[in-house]
Amino acid sequence: MTIIKRIGVWALVSIPFLFLVLMVARYKVDVPEWDQWALVPLLEKSYGGTLTLKDFWFQHNEHRLVFPKLLMVPLARLSGWNISYELALSILLAAGIFFCLAIVMKKTFASVLGARLRWPFIFLSLVVFSLNQVENWMWGWNIQIFLNVLAGAGAIVLLTGKRLGWREIAGAALLSIVAAFSYASGLVFSLIGFAAIIFSVSLTKKRRLLYSLLWLSVSTAIFYSYFYHYHSPSHHPSLSSILNSPLNYMSYVLTYLGAALLSSDVNPFFAFLAGLAGVILFGLTVLMILSGRKIRAGDLSPYLFLSLYALATALLTGLGRAGFGAVQAMSPRYVAFSSLFWISLVVFIIILLKMDGSKTEATPKPAKIILASILALIFSLSATSSFHSRVLFKERYRRLEPARRELSVFKNKELLERIYPHLGEVDWREMERAVEFLRSKRLSVFRPAAR
Repeated sequence: MTIIKRIGVWALVSIPFLFLVLMVARYKVDVPEWDQWALVPLLEKSYGGTLTLKDFWFQHNEHRLVFPKLLMVPLARLSGWNISYELALSILLAAGIFFCLAIVMKKTFASVLGARLRWPFIFLSLVVFSLNQVENWMWGWNIQIFLNVLAGAGAIVLLTGKRLGWREIAGAALLSIVAAFSYASGLVFSLIGFAAIIFSVSLTKKRRLLYSLLWLSVSTAIFYSYFYHYHSPSHHPSLSSILNSPLNYMSYVLTYLGAALLSSDVNPFFAFLAGLAGVILFGLTVLMILSGRKIRAGDLSPYLFLSLYALATALLTGLGRAGFGAVQAMSPRYVAFSSLFWISLVVFIIILLKMDGSKTEATPKPAKIILASILALIFSLSATSSFHSRVLFKERYRRLEPARRELSVFKNKELLERIYPHLGEVDWREMERAVEFLRSKRLSVFRPAAR
């Protein structure tokens, strides 16, 4: 590839990132929103000198957000609780996810195909920095999601490398702890990591046993500490709803996966169809690659485990939220997880398209035409949904900006409910006390630079 072509490819790779930065800078709203108000008690204790590690440990819904809170409290103190700092950190974490996956893809194409492909990074950038996860880009609270995905992807990369030694095991174990205590679905990495060790082809029986025992010890400690004094959120649908309506549960899971290719304001049925088609296609592509017998399952393991994490997250999320309906499965915040499934699928399609009979058995030409068409469709859906989602940025700004201004006045309950849900009498007094604290410490909308 000539220098000019390389520059052109990397210019295209950078466009989704730059467009994202411009949209966030233009439409960000510097005000705490919904769950973000749960940070106020921590800030109060921080200013009062009574903040302890136990305060970071407390459960929030079904999550223990230890590491996100450890980041958000210092950021709020440093910036006067300027939400822009949290949004910038989310973008940096997403950039870390991009580079982590780009390194893995580069190694895969080199080892499996003997080729140095760069154009797939355009799709990777388009998905990782997609605007259709608007909720993650514009809500500082969702640092937790990017931190979880980055830690999990890093753990999978370490565990599926050609060399698996003590350093890789220790690093992956630490990252699995970060993932679990950043977002509840991170608990899955305990099982994924164990599977990665068991199926690793680079280990002797002795090392496989030692690493497995170490991993199980760490995983046991994670689960025990996570569920110590754990309680199920009372406002979530009962798990019995899944047993009563298993088809609705599976519909939720498939809609969750398919939503990565569509903006959140489309009919959930289309996301369901995309998810169903994606799962079927995923299984077919894996079978087609492995049937050639020149590519081992170990070469595909990073993507098998990444897609497994996306699927497991969809299944776990459905346990607590399937009762809310398919529309909830379209939530933009879930795209960071479900996109891992589509990234893996695209890698498999590219491998099949590039099989030429030298290092691998060639894919039949009719199959290549079909796969190329599917790849083009995935690309176009990703680009279209991202571009369309700029409308959601604008709508969110129009909805929240009046509420931000009203916070200083603190009179119009209808506007304030946009940033603090279900404002009953008790909640109103709680919000009033929180606002008085922010005013006294000149935080958020009350800091001089924010007025």
